[in-house]
Amino acid sequence: MDIKMGFRTWYPEASEAYKIKCSKKDEETTSASLGFRICGLQVYDAAAGSSWKADRNWCRKLRPSEVPSVLKRFVSTNPYDDEHPNASKAQSVYGGPHGVISKLKELQDWFEVQTTYHFSSSSVLIIYEGDASPCESGQAQDSGLARVKFIDFAHVSYGQVGTDENYLGALKSLMSYISASVGERSAE
Repeated sequence: MDIKMGFRTWYPEASEAYKIKCSKKDEETTSASLGFRICGLQVYDAAAGSSWKADRNWCRKLRPSEVPSVLKRFVSTNPYDDEHPNASKAQSVYGGPHGVISKLKELQDWFEVQTTYHFSSSSVLIIYEGDASPCESGQAQDSGLARVKFIDFAHVSYGQVGTDENYLGALKSLMSYISASVGERSAE
């Protein structure tokens, strides 16, 4: 799942035309209201033997009220069911000491202390592989296989003063939404 971060995705040095274009997109998507927008995701459905994929256009139409369901769908064994995703992998992918929430918390900790860089229009990429069924050793196959990557650094401002509140606020918002899909409290 590719998630664009920030309540505003334009960078300070951008032209006025670019700022207007980005501001419009931020308002038309969940960026301005939630601080992040899901740009794409893909989920393998073992039962169907195929992948369900949400492209950029599908994701741009998401409303804030639909985001929790999409976060559940990403960790479901029934991704084609847009009405009732079962989120059966939510705890193993999002929760625990090696889950997505824990890894996002590490990123949050870094953003809370670094004051040199401000990131505009960068993304978080969430990846997991495997299913939650036990293997021969009795351990879940996907235990610890969730990965979080901080990507897309085309618009980084250097030498800024203070923490990057645009990104930090977005990160906290994302963590809160993911935590709710697992039934955990946010790790703020």
